[in-house]
Amino acid sequence: MKEKITMPMADFLNSLTDRTRKGIALHNEVVDSVIENTSILLCMAIARVIYLAFFIKLRVLSPINA
Repeated sequence: MKEKITMPMADFLNSLTDRTRKGIALHNEVVDSVIENTSILLCMAIARVIYLAFFIKLRVLSPINA
């Protein structure tokens, strides 16, 4: 008798736990994607700054010093 009463509560708690785990997994994927994209953009920005520094040194500063 007691099992019939507590079974719906256990099912509800199990489904709530499953939905929570799925939601957390989804958000973890989103966070991982954001971190990956941010890292790629940061590397591209650093590479561009390095390129521009060499460009300025070769094309602008070299003729001035010559």
